[in-house]
Amino acid sequence: MTALSPTETIDKMMSRTLPGLGSFYMAGQWVYPGAGVPGAVMSGRHLMQILCKKDKKRFVTTTP
Repeated sequence: MTALSPTETIDKMMSRTLPGLGSFYMAGQWVYPGAGVPGAVMSGRHLMQILCKKDKKRFVTTTP
């Protein structure tokens, strides 16, 4: 197996699910490209959008 360089992996998104675990979703800095705090936040937000769509609910956000 050949290792990919950072430039080849920077835009790749990791799968958020695992085979055999139907209700398991991953969110965090390792799942979303860019990593770090902003990537973790975006990962969590995107996961909530996916779950709302799955439950046929409207995704709504508010800002304090």
